[in-house]
Amino acid sequence: MLSFKEWLQKMFTEDIHAVKSPPAIIQPAPASAAIKKDPIGDLIKKVTKKPNSISDILSREKEFDEFADRTFKYEGPSGKVTYDAGGETKYGIAKRWHPEVDVKNLTPEGARHIYRTKYFDQMGPMPHLSKKSRAIVLDAAFNQGPAFARQISDTHGDNPSALMKARLDHYRSLATSNPSVHGPSLKGWENRLKHLHKDIAHLDDN
Repeated sequence: MLSFKEWLQKMFTEDIHAVKSPPAIIQPAPASAAIKKDPIGDLIKKVTKKPNSISDILSREKEFDEFADRTFKYEGPSGKVTYDAGGETKYGIAKRWHPEVDVKNLTPEGARHIYRTKYFDQMGPMPHLSKKSRAIVLDAAFNQGPAFARQISDTHGDNPSALMKARLDHYRSLATSNPSVHGPSLKGWENRLKHLHKDIAHLDDN
């Protein structure tokens, strides 16, 4: 008696042979693109692959909420419009980096949407980093850019102290290389890292 998998294999093979192949109009696919030996087995694996658990989803949402709350705290929760090197800025969203945004009329909900889509989602889950390291990298993505955040993540890995030092060195380098533009911001950047260090002290290394 055929097993369920053998029966599916038999039916799959018969269905393939029953279909008449169309005339070839392109070059044959390379050998590396050939059909695998066990297509039904691959199909079963895909179907039975478990999605993210509810706990994983909730954990990810909690991490975003904490990231967004810290960002509002550091950038000014009052929603006051300021002007700096990034131009018109509100909730940390600068017109220079987000020209499509109506910064003056930006709402907290709109800012949270940008925090998620442009920064949090762009950086991904980062499972190779601890919660503390992820918090540092996420804040770097927002304040120093996703490209820089990925660079220090790749270079220093799961090392919170090294990640913080890399961020501080970058801030100081900017202030030194262009003091008239970035010099006035250095003290605020240093204070940001001090507040971040304190705010994430409770996070574990998982």
